[in-house]
Amino acid sequence: SDLMARLLEFATNHLALVGAFASVLLALVWTTLQGAMSNAVSPQRGVALLNREGALPIDVRPNANYRAGHIINALQIEPTEMAQAATKLDKHKARPLLVYCDAGTVSAQVARQLRRAGFGQVHVLQGGLTAWRTENLPLETPKGAAGTKA
Repeated sequence: SDLMARLLEFATNHLALVGAFASVLLALVWTTLQGAMSNAVSPQRGVALLNREGALPIDVRPNANYRAGHIINALQIEPTEMAQAATKLDKHKARPLLVYCDAGTVSAQVARQLRRAGFGQVHVLQGGLTAWRTENLPLETPKGAAGTKA
């Protein structure tokens, strides 16, 4: 009970610190749950999906970003064109899809739409292309030079 009293005193004296800790803890739990629900995969797992399981990379970033550099053989789909995109992707229903954006937020939403459209193996690149670049993984650029770091 002495420990409880000291913890309570600490929490009272350091309210901002305790509040910050609680919010960081909540954010961590939230992102972990979001990652689990969105079927998020690390860049390394993404490479395995592409190389070993024949996954199709789906780039949901704006056209200018796509042209600046994208995952090799990626199919670009604007999130606003999801209705037409599902039809366009129909022939790939049996393949795993690796959906990515710049940070992973937009791709998680697109992945949910694709799952609702009947795609069974939809994966989201955790951290998006930012994480991919951090791992120095190859990109296709306008010059066609794979492996160029943008």
